[in-house]
Amino acid sequence: MDIWQILEISATDDEKEIRRAYAKQLKKYRPDTHPKEYQQLREAFEKAKEIVSNQEHYYAEFVFKDENHSEAAPLDEHTGYQEVSFSHWLTNQSIAEESLTTTSVVEAVYTQDEINTVASLIVENERKGKTALSLLWSHVLEYGNLQLFSQFNKDFAKALSQQQGLMESTVECVSELLDWRLNEYNSDSRIPVFIQEGLQKQLRNTEVARAWRDCEIEASHPHSISAFTMRFLISESTDIKWWMRLVPGLLDLLMKQYKQITHNYPELTDRINPSVAAFFSQPRTYFEVYQLFLLVFWGSQFCLLSHSENIDNRALVTVAVIFVFYLFLSDALLFFFVNKNKDTAGAIFLLLDFLFSIMVLIGIYAFIMSVIVDIVNIKIKGGDNQVGTIMFSGMFLLIIIWQIAPKTKGIPKLRLPGITVSRILAFPWIFIKWFNSWWIALTWGLLIYIILELTLFGALLKISEVINHGLW
Repeated sequence: MDIWQILEISATDDEKEIRRAYAKQLKKYRPDTHPKEYQQLREAFEKAKEIVSNQEHYYAEFVFKDENHSEAAPLDEHTGYQEVSFSHWLTNQSIAEESLTTTSVVEAVYTQDEINTVASLIVENERKGKTALSLLWSHVLEYGNLQLFSQFNKDFAKALSQQQGLMESTVECVSELLDWRLNEYNSDSRIPVFIQEGLQKQLRNTEVARAWRDCEIEASHPHSISAFTMRFLISESTDIKWWMRLVPGLLDLLMKQYKQITHNYPELTDRINPSVAAFFSQPRTYFEVYQLFLLVFWGSQFCLLSHSENIDNRALVTVAVIFVFYLFLSDALLFFFVNKNKDTAGAIFLLLDFLFSIMVLIGIYAFIMSVIVDIVNIKIKGGDNQVGTIMFSGMFLLIIIWQIAPKTKGIPKLRLPGITVSRILAFPWIFIKWFNSWWIALTWGLLIYIILELTLFGALLKISEVINHGLW
């Protein structure tokens, strides 16, 4: 098959006819759908141009001379064509035909369907789409002008912004190929701002869709706590069951996933289980892993010390109630009173909690100071060195309490002593979390268990002495 059969025209030396035939065939044989036919069409077009002995520029300039004036009509600075008034067009059909022919050839350089096809292909298959875009862009560069170059970039960017599944790497690939320079300050001179915003919006849609797919993939795992909570999170109308509050760490993991999704992808908020959003919209209390650990840790110690004859049962019960209050009940009671009446019950609870926590901190400080005095066998009536040692020990304890005290902004000042006591009693869990290895944590945990057992025993003995001496 010769080149004229491929172009479906008779042999000619009219370059305009050759170009029109090529543009017509290009609509049927696109590089993405018919790569072989497109290559043959391209080669035939190049050979046909070589045959033409007198090659002329694609956009030929023409000179229009008015019948009443000998001067040529001026060229338009934007289009490159001569300014031809409508009256001139009526009186000179040849000029009108030339102008219309030129316009039709310009429009035939590329079509909107070609742009949409290549934009869709580059999103689906970046390698093949890049090849197709390179061929189309080379064709526009060869037969277009500056105005057409700018319009092509805008048209392709707009088509790309409408493609679902658009990725950042695809935009960077196209930007590099077409020299968009989107990261530069004056990038709007090449691609208008509203089209750039469309690209960013489509990229965000892709990111959100991918995040939701990741949630569905995680929820599909058969045996995993995180998969269970994720299935619950993305379900439509499953209510939170009462037993879920008793499973250590379950609701804590669910809240973590909920906050992560709603914070990073607010667009997915409406797709999340509405019962989860309603549940976490109000302050709630539930059982966590650290609470289970502390319950077993301190519960076993109180059970062992309850068999000691030297410890008064009243002292044991009192200290146990203080531990339970600060580790498990203080936050729950605060939420309860605040929800009941923010102006009265909540304020009264905060005030009582503040005063009682101050007393507990003073008691802890006094006990630790007495232990230090007993260890070094210091008497208060000693010399200045003994007093200095006690003062130094006291400052050291104050620094420890200062480090334990919460630094979070937004916490009411009246709650700071109570939170400090809670953190002191939760020290075993905080200490265990310092270690990355469970074997090391277990070894040091046993040592801490023995030390705190002796410490608690000494504290209960002193409280028992106070009670037995009638000071209670």
